[in-house]
Amino acid sequence: MQGFELFFATSAFILGLVQLIIKLTDRESKK
Repeated sequence: MQGFELFFATSAFILGLVQLIIKLTDRESKK
């Protein structure tokens, strides 16, 4: 069960990173 929690935390962290990168690239392209 601990492995599943680790996988869930990792995927959530990656999703947050992806959203942050999308925001940054959006801001760059709008200039």
